[in-house]
Parts: sequence; structure tokens; C-alpha cells
Amino acid sequence: MAGDLDFVQLGPFAQWIARDNGAQLDTVGATAPDEQGPRNEAVAAVRADSGIEDITQLAGEDICFISPGSATGYLFGAAAFLSEGMDPERDVNGIFVGDHASAARSMYDGECAAVFTHREYAEVIFFDDNDNDDVEPGALDIIWRDEVPEGGISVSTEIDEELQTMITETILELNGDAIYERGECPDDLQAEGETGDFCRVMGQFWGIVSEDESYWEPIAEVCELTDAPACQS
Repeated sequence: MAGDLDFVQLGPFAQWIARDNGAQLDTVGATAPDEQGPRNEAVAAVRADSGIEDITQLAGEDICFISPGSATGYLFGAAAFLSEGMDPERDVNGIFVGDHASAARSMYDGECAAVFTHREYAEVIFFDDNDNDDVEPGALDIIWRDEVPEGGISVSTEIDEELQTMITETILELNGDAIYERGECPDDLQAEGETGDFCRVMGQFWGIVSEDESYWEPIAEVCELTDAPACQS
């Protein structure tokens, strides 16, 4: 972030850290799974037969997290605990599993009372994985959820304004619909969305949807509330 790059793609916390450290950046947009825009959510899931209905009931319990720097797998959940007057380091026994699928599985197997993870792992991937055929649909309950910013692309404000505009327009035009319609999408990147076929330009993403600087405010709020090391790296 020393003025060497014209634009950069970073995760949500890296975006905030860059700005907090003085990087001169302007948000182009956020990565999105389809043209409707970002829909990233952190959730807390429990077994449906646990009797747990609220995160305040998790006091004193073993909790499966992903890693201390994970937005969906720890930091937004830690902020939720703090908002409820609970210390996520002392009032629950956090177990950092390392990846979302393993954490969800550990919770289901009884190794922890709840898992904090990405919505898709709790609601979709966990049940669709062939390794989890023994899990019945409806086996998990979501007891908490919160929207989490996706990663995004920012452009340097230290370059010429005309170049900033050109980069921004080009990036926003490189989306799954446009490339699919031009017939330039490789077979392995073609996908079916809610509004028709498209191309996963960035692997798992449809492309970039336009956002402004206010998009990162939830990250700033979590960082202020938790004072987490991940916010200062």
C-alpha cells in the first residue's frame, strides 16, 4: 500500500486495515455470487435437538470457531457476544478448528455446542457434501446471523482521475453476464443462476458489484468493539 499499485483486490478486513493505515483508496465494488450483490452472512448454528435458541445460552459452553482472523468464523460472532455483555474469550470456551466444514462437522458430532461459520456451510454445503450423508435435513438450527461484507476491489486515488474511472468501469463490466453473453466463458466456469446462465468470472464469483466506502463500515464497527489483533495486522 505504498503507492505501488493502481488497484487491488483484498478481503474485507484487509480493506479496512489498509485504509486505517493511511492507504489512499476508493472502493470500486465487492465480490458477488450473482448480479443481485453481496449476500455474505455469519451464522451461529446448533443441533436442532440442543434446546439452544439464543447465543446468550452459550455461556460456559465449548464453541467451534474457525480462526481468530475469520470474519464469519469468529470476529462478527465475538462482536455479537460483546454486544450481549459476554466476553468471547472468557465466557465461552472457544475451539479454533481451522476450516468451516470441519467446524460444522465437529459441532454436529457433539464436540462443541455451537459453530460460528459462513451461512453456506451451515445451510447448504454441510448438507450437500457427500461425506455427510448421515446428516438429516433440518438437523441444524440457526440461532444468530449477521451480514458480513465480502472482499472487494479498490482503486488508488493517487493515480490520474481519468485512469481511476477507466479502471472502475472496466472492472464493473467484467461480470458473469457480460462474458457469458459474448460467448467467452470456458465450459468449466459456466453456471446457472436465479435469473439465468452466467459465467463465474472470478472462480466462485459472478463478478464485482458497485459499492462505495460506506460498505466497509461494519468492519470498522467490529474492529472498534473487539479490538481484535486481526484489525491491526
